[in-house]
Amino acid sequence: MSTVFTDNLFQVKHPEDIPLEELGEVMERDTWACIRGIVQPGEMLDALATIKRVFDPALDHPAVGQKAEAVRTNFQKLNIGGESRTANHDDARFFRAFYNPIWEPDIYGMRFAFTRLAQVRNHLAGMPIDFALDKIEANGLWTAARFHQYPAGGGFFRRHTDYVAKDIAEERSTRFYQAVLTMTEKGKHFHVGGGFVDVGEQRICLDDYAIPGDIILYDGRTVHGVEDIDPNVELDMNTINGRVAGFATLFKLM
Repeated sequence: MSTVFTDNLFQVKHPEDIPLEELGEVMERDTWACIRGIVQPGEMLDALATIKRVFDPALDHPAVGQKAEAVRTNFQKLNIGGESRTANHDDARFFRAFYNPIWEPDIYGMRFAFTRLAQVRNHLAGMPIDFALDKIEANGLWTAARFHQYPAGGGFFRRHTDYVAKDIAEERSTRFYQAVLTMTEKGKHFHVGGGFVDVGEQRICLDDYAIPGDIILYDGRTVHGVEDIDPNVELDMNTINGRVAGFATLFKLM
């Protein structure tokens, strides 16, 4: 494994075990880090198998047009586009999103992973460990537990920074870290492309080193995205294939 990755890797068993000072130094230097051991690979692969089994493409909603409260339920939609009068041109993308709030039925077997992911976020932000896990807090923040499928055949997300989530955190007086749960393995579930960060002139494909269960951390400065996933294969939107990643971002009540 490359030292580019291992120099930013922290292996712990519980969110509270993350060494905040050491992590802060790594984030200040490179704007990203990886936490391993809180979610086990076997647990993650079991959940992925459940997702594949229960997935129904007929439940897809279009990229735009839903009410804001839709994502506070079990809700599935396509995220495609980035070149229209109303689009943010930094966010050209092609993926499918599955919203699965912790208060909703655990139809994907992901509650354990989303809970731990949110607890990591809370610990790093200096908030109570169970903040906004299964309710909307008094300040309007709630956990948008969800996962994205970047399908084989060209799923991608243009390089960007997470300015919206960062702005929400700053508005609500919390420190911002985006925690991304690795749910698939490059070389097994897909072969080309993957999640990357740009540090200066260097591009690091984190999926070259990450394993299922790893938690990748970004901050508001991190330039990151997803390079085209297996663009050489035929697109099949009727199965869960390609790259899958989970999120437990703080959203604000709209």
